[in-house]
Amino acid sequence: MLTAHAPGLPRSLPLPWSPMTLTVSVPESRPRLSPSFPFPPAQVLPGRAATARLPYGNPLFGRSDLETDVGLGGMNGLFGGLELAAHPAAWTPQVAALLARAGFELPRVTLYASRGEYRAALGDLWRRCGPIVTMFPQHPDDLPPTQAALDPALLTRLADKGQLDALTGCLAPRRTLRNAPSALRAAARALRNAPHGWVLKASHAPTGGGADVHFCPDEAALAAAAARYPAGTPLLLEPRLSVDLSPSAQLAVLPSGEVRLLGLTTQRLAGPRFAGVDLKPLARAARYAQLAQEVAQACAAQGYRGVLGVDLLDTGAEVLVAEVNPRLTGGSLAGLLTPQLGLLGLQARLVIHPSARTLDDLCARVGEGWEEGRLLPVMVWDGARWGGVNRVAALLLGRTDAELDGQDAWLRARLDGGS
Repeated sequence: MLTAHAPGLPRSLPLPWSPMTLTVSVPESRPRLSPSFPFPPAQVLPGRAATARLPYGNPLFGRSDLETDVGLGGMNGLFGGLELAAHPAAWTPQVAALLARAGFELPRVTLYASRGEYRAALGDLWRRCGPIVTMFPQHPDDLPPTQAALDPALLTRLADKGQLDALTGCLAPRRTLRNAPSALRAAARALRNAPHGWVLKASHAPTGGGADVHFCPDEAALAAAAARYPAGTPLLLEPRLSVDLSPSAQLAVLPSGEVRLLGLTTQRLAGPRFAGVDLKPLARAARYAQLAQEVAQACAAQGYRGVLGVDLLDTGAEVLVAEVNPRLTGGSLAGLLTPQLGLLGLQARLVIHPSARTLDDLCARVGEGWEEGRLLPVMVWDGARWGGVNRVAALLLGRTDAELDGQDAWLRARLDGGS
């Protein structure tokens, strides 16, 4: 019989993040899983080379959000068959070996550690491969718009939360404004029916993971959130809704313009920030899929090609569109695996955890989880390369929420010090 738990670990583990003393059962190991995609990104993305990083010289802050930027390297394993410019924090020999062992097709990677190296890498990729697929519009000094596979203006327009009404009418009440105290007060008065407070968003900010979304329970918090942005910055204000679920649809727009639904996930949030996704059956899946496909078709009509995510809000009474991400997202791997996992009767949960363990040790421990069929590795970040802590992203596998809780407890124990 296969080992039910790692040596030295009990079959029941405490939940270290719980305020109460709870235990969960660690599931039996099962046959390991290697990924199989119905639409590999290399066949859908409109180019032979790619970059996933945020732009240098972020036009909103004049810099990149470093933690978010490195975090976005978590999709590097999805660029198999393509050339890829990657930061060494998110692409090390250890990570490449781990992903290859798990069955991912690897990209051919060009590393950069500075803006100068990044600019040189993009130039070389463009000369060898042609137009480059970008997840975010890049600074024109680093990648001229004519060398991008998709018009940067198109990516900006589709990702602009203030322009969502060009893609759908299923939106929360909203007000767009240019950042100024008087304009903010006027927008709040216009949305005074906001018993849960407001949500303030940068209309378009080249970041990910909810970095520019702010929950504001009162006018003082609203003013403080707006003060983060320069005067005149385009902002979007909405009432904070009571939300039952935050579904997200992953879709492919094929070169012909045809839209295919890849899968539906639900986002796990820590406040407004992205904390992972769950892939499991959803009662209103048909409604989510219909609305997301309508939005994706509107994106296709404007010329978009590739993979995109459509984030939704289910209030119980209605389903609304929260935003469009014209790129691979944190939910893309789970979405791409939906058919394969469905045939196996498996659900999935993307988790991201910090750890003080060494990179070699983390890759070995995540590899053990893959060998036991507990997870698929997504990324292990080398914190020393960017001034942060080491982190692990993994897609946990199980048949129920309870099994996924057990897999998470197993992984946390291994990352926190279990032998």
